[in-house]
Amino acid sequence: MTGAHTVVTSASDHYPAVSDLSVRSPAVAKEGTVMAGPASASGWANLAASANGSATLRVCDNEADGWGVRAYVRDKSSATTVLTGADGAFADGCGTFTAPATSLPSPIVKVCLYRAGEEKNCREPTIT
Repeated sequence: MTGAHTVVTSASDHYPAVSDLSVRSPAVAKEGTVMAGPASASGWANLAASANGSATLRVCDNEADGWGVRAYVRDKSSATTVLTGADGAFADGCGTFTAPATSLPSPIVKVCLYRAGEEKNCREPTIT
């Protein structure tokens, strides 16, 4: 926060507060969303890969059907998974996951429906 003050007004017995904020976050270099499920309606995963190499993955489940949504992030040139996330609740829930700076020039997001040890309806596009 770079500054704050109250505003005196006769409109209320409460004074509004004004804050000046400075938000610093790395620029997003690549971003994409992958839909989950056979009709692309079960949920989704969104990856934002920043210019500094960090990544944020948001995974959401749209249906309360007992199947969750899980996502894996890796670079196209490597088999190593750098980030994994799942919706956690198996029903109408979302989760946000972050990875520190790493090299993701061509990120691939694999999104699957899952329950217990089973995965199905996986999709694996490259995010451009």
